[in-house]
Amino acid sequence: MNTLIFIDTNIFLDFYRMGNKKIRMSLLEKINNNQDKIITSNQVEMEYKKNRQHTIYDFLNNRIKKIDLGDMSIDVFTSNRISKAISKRKIEIKTLQEKLNEKIIAMLKNPLRYDPVYKALNKLFKNKCEYN
Repeated sequence: MNTLIFIDTNIFLDFYRMGNKKIRMSLLEKINNNQDKIITSNQVEMEYKKNRQHTIYDFLNNRIKKIDLGDMSIDVFTSNRISKAISKRKIEIKTLQEKLNEKIIAMLKNPLRYDPVYKALNKLFKNKCEYN
């Protein structure tokens, strides 16, 4: 069966909104393995590239920066050991947030090196076939 598929720009941008990396990479692999069956255009490519940064920034601002543990001073209800453990975990979370921010900045600055979605879709957009 010779089936063709058109993937809307919003679906490509959803790769940055999806939470499960395993599913995301599986879908990218399917795109890579079926490039000759995917209908795409310069318009889809330009829309994707135009909106990619905004989508990543939106994720960064709405999902990552909202993780705020605030003041968890609950010493009245907990032992000193629990309060120290909470403080330690807050520092660990803040460190992980900073590392994630660094990775996202690297993706934005050099997508061909650090962004697997961009790399896969760039390969699709550059594929020379009759549907592209």
